[in-house]
Amino acid sequence: MSKKPETKAPGKAEEKAGAKAAGKAAEKAAEKPAAAPAAAAATKEEEEGAEAGRKGWLTAAVIPQEEWKGFRYRGYTFEEISRMSMEEFIKLLPARQRRSLMRGLKPEHRKFLEKVRRAKKLMAEGKKVTLKTHARDMIILPEMVGLTIAVYNGITYLPVTISPWHVGHYLGEYAITSKIVQHGEPGLKATRSTLHIASK
Repeated sequence: MSKKPETKAPGKAEEKAGAKAAGKAAEKAAEKPAAAPAAAAATKEEEEGAEAGRKGWLTAAVIPQEEWKGFRYRGYTFEEISRMSMEEFIKLLPARQRRSLMRGLKPEHRKFLEKVRRAKKLMAEGKKVTLKTHARDMIILPEMVGLTIAVYNGITYLPVTISPWHVGHYLGEYAITSKIVQHGEPGLKATRSTLHIASK
């Protein structure tokens, strides 16, 4: 006759191993919530770094929507321009912009224009959207009006709130690539060459 395998009662060593495994699982569970605040702190540091990077740069003035009523572009109001087809609008532009758009958009400009259209839909839902771009040579079109676009200036992204007065210009015109240099007394706002006063 075959004997049934005997079931042993859990010994002290097995109990210890079980307790250790349970302790490790509890530690991992405690670490997971701590990871979320750490990620939030990292994003906050990035935002602070970006804000510090923007200090000292000249940025375009924001024109309030109340002043948009008086806008005219070649005699047309903003509402008339926004209703125009692309072909009609291109005819109003200066020669450089007109020739550029008649040749067609670059692939990076097409991608950016798709982002703009998606952002417009989100804004219609009441969401706040800021777009980032490296395309400084993108011509500002009427459909971009109302958006805030962060334009890269070689070091950081500078926010540009697009108003009707920006239409027909390049994005790069509103993200200046150089800061104003301020020279002062030795040691204050000074360059390396003027850090020390020559002793007489």
